[in-house]
Amino acid sequence: MKLKDLLEQGVADKDAKAALKIKNDLMKVGKFIETGFAMIDKELSSFNSPGLKQWFAYAIKKNMGTTGKSGFDRRAFEKHLNDWYKGR
Repeated sequence: MKLKDLLEQGVADKDAKAALKIKNDLMKVGKFIETGFAMIDKELSSFNSPGLKQWFAYAIKKNMGTTGKSGFDRRAFEKHLNDWYKGR
């Protein structure tokens, strides 16, 4: 095995450990998103809840990978979500 391969393996091992370290926090993000949809279902009528749920999901999807990397642009998400509320 070459030195380069050994170094790359070391980086991969460190990344795997780091990924495991943040796993629970990442799972919490999924729970927050699920809670957002549940709040919409609970608080809005069946007439308006589908529209807000669709807008909420689109705001999440639209703003993934928009920060120049593969991140999430929270400000753009908030602006997009606020657009749903304009005129209501």
